[in-house]
Amino acid sequence: RCAGGWQQMGSKCIKYFGVHRTFYAAERACRHAARKGHLISIHSSGQNHVVQAVVARGNCHRPSIWTGGQRIRGSRRFYWMDGSSWNYSSWGCAALDESCRRRICVQMNSRYGARWSQVSCRARRPYVCQYPLYGEEAE
Repeated sequence: RCAGGWQQMGSKCIKYFGVHRTFYAAERACRHAARKGHLISIHSSGQNHVVQAVVARGNCHRPSIWTGGQRIRGSRRFYWMDGSSWNYSSWGCAALDESCRRRICVQMNSRYGARWSQVSCRARRPYVCQYPLYGEEAE
């Protein structure tokens, strides 16, 4: 069972945080919020929609939020901060624009069909954290 304020999504617990942080500050906050905590990794369309709904419940304006996705510098490959496999994506138009090499962190545009885009890691966004459900609890 997930800790209070957290919602189950498959084998992990997730929670929306409305504080605007940079990507790395959000990742650190997730690690402090729960053991084995990370920014959210998304592996299916169903999970993408669950995260979108969690954000909408947390903020009726449905802001763009940080996911735990990041592009490997100098490549077109991506990875999740929790180390899970990159086996799903939901890119919007021009999401993989190579014109700005500093845009390596992945946000979900909650207002626009939960499509993803790259943005500077220094931008400040609310975020969704996760932790593995079995054997772990939020602090």
